[in-house]
Amino acid sequence: MAPSKTRRELLTAGGTASISVLAGCAGVLGSRELAHEVEVYNREKIARTLSVTVTDDGGDELYQREFTLEGERAEEDTEPFTGSPTTITMAVDNGSPSEQSWPETNCEDRGKKSAGGIGVYLTAESGVQIESTCATVYAE
Repeated sequence: MAPSKTRRELLTAGGTASISVLAGCAGVLGSRELAHEVEVYNREKIARTLSVTVTDDGGDELYQREFTLEGERAEEDTEPFTGSPTTITMAVDNGSPSEQSWPETNCEDRGKKSAGGIGVYLTAESGVQIESTCATVYAE
């Protein structure tokens, strides 16, 4: 008859197996690159079309998309993008584009693992507003 395992031997074996599994997951997750995203919220009661372009310091386009949203709707979980955004240009319903600096996110200071993104809010009271976000998003 084979000798029975002691509690210590079982805990050691279980711990070793757990470390091996976690190390494998860390390798997979560690290779993924954090990315930015743009989410749009239409707080108005009527449908709106919003064109968004994000560029870097050299003027290279990092992201471009046109959103068409019914009233009181949102577009979340949009396509992630990488790079170092510095400017966001937005136009509502083919109106004149407005340009703003990409906001500082300081996500790491907030204890979040994020490249930082933005939420764009369309409201009747204040027009277009942007807010920084710290959702964790990875490049695809």
